[in-house]
Amino acid sequence: MTTQAKLGQVTTKDYRGVTIHTYKSPEEGLYVTSQIVETDDGLVVFDAVFHTRHAEDLADYIAGLGKPVNRIVLSHIHPDHWSGLSVLHQRFPQAPIYALPEIISYIKENGQKILDARNEAFGNVVAKTPTLPDHELAVGAQTIGGVRFEFERQPDGESDWQTIVRLPDARVVMVFDLVFPAEHHLFTVASHFDHWIEILEALKGDAAKGYDTLMVGHGNPVGYDVIDGNIAYLRKAKDIHAANSDAESYAKALKDAYPSYYGGGWVDFSSLLLYGIINP
Repeated sequence: MTTQAKLGQVTTKDYRGVTIHTYKSPEEGLYVTSQIVETDDGLVVFDAVFHTRHAEDLADYIAGLGKPVNRIVLSHIHPDHWSGLSVLHQRFPQAPIYALPEIISYIKENGQKILDARNEAFGNVVAKTPTLPDHELAVGAQTIGGVRFEFERQPDGESDWQTIVRLPDARVVMVFDLVFPAEHHLFTVASHFDHWIEILEALKGDAAKGYDTLMVGHGNPVGYDVIDGNIAYLRKAKDIHAANSDAESYAKALKDAYPSYYGGGWVDFSSLLLYGIINP
């Protein structure tokens, strides 16, 4: 079932007894998502979106579910997924915020200058100051409110550090920005092409175990059929990166290679990060 929030869009589905709500920001917020998992005694919220007004919209939707937020989990280091933590922490102050220790350290060291740069780039639409996760996320299996989760740490993918979350009973894998919908440009903001491809190849093994749904960081949930296209895209991006010494020529060549893909503006911005023009 898909419903319209005030600003974003929410897709709600029962995945073999586990209800998950996918909040998708509008286009101006890069279609960034937050996943809300219902448990026996509350909610587990993954990621907090980018624009603060979209985070307020997300918080309104969460509050409307009428269940306590038992924890918030941050998936990776990029600010389009943690800027909104400032809003969620204010609205749900009792909820602990979890992230891998490497992610916490990164935000502690770089968060303020990142937000300053993003507000300058996007026009004062994101948080003014970073909200740090206050609990370290442990890798491995955990049962939260009767729902089984498996947390995996991965370096050197779409970002320097990211989390993969499996829900074995729901047969859902939260891959966040490691996977993008079909015919969408990927965020190639770091040159981890080879290991990112290795991660995606390994994810294919989950399909053989019965997993059938991937929760992505930008857009609606997808199936495993998108992975091969993502891998082909990364191989092409790697070749283009090797052949081009500046951000502008890289972005043009990548967009020319995929003229029908959504997100040409994403490529322009990602290339500035990839070539160190914006750092971090």
